[in-house]
Amino acid sequence: MFASDTMIVPHRPLAAYRIDSTATSAMQSGWLVYATVLDQVSAAASGDMSATERLADAYGRLLAIAESYALRQVTRSEAVEYADASEPVEPERNGVAAILSLTREVAHAAERAGALQTSYSLLATLDRIPYHDAPVEYGRGLAQRARVARKADSLDVAETLYRRVSAIGRECKSPELEARALIGRGIVAQTRGNHPAAHRLFTIAARMAERAGRVDLVRLAHHSLMVLAARRGEFSEALALGWRAFHDVTGDAQLEAEMLVNLAQLAFDVGDARAALHGFAAALTREPALSQMLPALGGAARAAAALHASHLLGACTERLRRISHTTTAFAYPRASAWLDVARAYAAAGLRERANDHARRAEALAVEHGFHEIAHEAEALRAEIGRPLAPHVATQPMTAPIEPATLSLAGSAVLEKLAALSSPEHVLAPA
Repeated sequence: MFASDTMIVPHRPLAAYRIDSTATSAMQSGWLVYATVLDQVSAAASGDMSATERLADAYGRLLAIAESYALRQVTRSEAVEYADASEPVEPERNGVAAILSLTREVAHAAERAGALQTSYSLLATLDRIPYHDAPVEYGRGLAQRARVARKADSLDVAETLYRRVSAIGRECKSPELEARALIGRGIVAQTRGNHPAAHRLFTIAARMAERAGRVDLVRLAHHSLMVLAARRGEFSEALALGWRAFHDVTGDAQLEAEMLVNLAQLAFDVGDARAALHGFAAALTREPALSQMLPALGGAARAAAALHASHLLGACTERLRRISHTTTAFAYPRASAWLDVARAYAAAGLRERANDHARRAEALAVEHGFHEIAHEAEALRAEIGRPLAPHVATQPMTAPIEPATLSLAGSAVLEKLAALSSPEHVLAPA
C-alpha cells in the first residue's frame, strides 16, 4: 500500500537547478553559478591533499559570487534542527573550513526556499574536498545534508548520513557532532512514529550537547523532548518549557515561529482554541519558512473551526491551496496540513469538503510512505462516510474538546498566548 522512502541523490548543478525549478518558483540564478564553480573547485581538489592550501583562493571566488547574488542574506537559524552556527573562519588559515562554512550558508538559503535538490547537491559536492583539516565543519555539513534529505522525504538517506556524522564525531572526539547526529536520528524516528526511540535519542543528545557546551543544541534536544512530553499528556510541563524556549530565541523570527507553532498546538490539545488561534497567527506574522508555515496554517484551520470562525477557516484553506500550487517540496508538512484542514471541516460538519481534503492528505501520504498520516486520513474518511443521524443536515465529526486540567503555570502560558497577534488581521485582513 505504501511507497518506500524516496531516494534523493546528488545531481550536477544544472540538473539539480532544473529539478527544483519545477517544484518551486523561488529559484535564484546565483545558486546555479555558485554550484557550477564549487563543482569545478571540488573536482580539482578531489583526492589531492596538497590542494587544501589552494582552496583559500577558491574561497575568494565563491565568496564573490555569494555576495554578488546576495546568497547569504538569510537568517542563520530555522526551526527545529537548525542550530548550525559556525565559529568565524579565517580563509587564509583554513581554506577548507571557509568553503565548507560558506557553502552551508548558501545551501541553507536554497533549502529554506524549497530548492531541496539544489541544496542537497551543493552539500554533496563537499564530499570531494579533503576535509582532514576541518572535520567538525564537514560533519556539520553532513548533518545539514541529512536534514535536507529528511525534508525531501528520504528518511533512509537521512538516517545513513546522520550515522556518518556520529562516526566522524567519535573519530575526532566531538560531542557536538554526536549530539547533532542523535537529534537528527531522533527526528527521523519521530517522523516514522517511533516515539520511544525518539525519546531515548533526544535524552542522550541533551547530555552530549551539555558536554560540548552547546547551549543551542541543548535547547534543541529539550524542545524535542517537550513535543514528546505533550504527546504523553504532560501538558503543564510542556507549556512551561515551551514558553521558556520561546523567550530563549527572542529576536530570531524563524525560531520564534517554531516555538509559537508548538505552543499553539499544545494550547489546542488542552482545549483552548482561542489561545491556539492567536499563537498560530503570531507564528505566521514571523513570515516563517514553509516547514513552519504549513503546520501553522493547518493548526489555525482547526482552531478556527472549533471557534466557529468559518471565514478564517476558509482563509487558511485558500492560503494552503496557493502554497500547494507553487511547490512540490515539503511533502510531510503539506500532507499533515491537509489532514488538519480535513479535520477542521469535519468538525464544522462540512462532510464533503472534509472528505476531499482527507483524500488529498492520504494521496500525499501514500505516495511518500507516511504511514501514520495515511492511516489517520483513511480513518477520517471512513468516519465521514457513516450515515448522518435522521433529520440532521450537518453533524460535527469530532467531539467537543474538553479542557485539560492544568497547573497555574500552564494556565498562565495560555493567557500570554491569547494576548498575541489578532487572527483577523493576520489571516483575513481587510
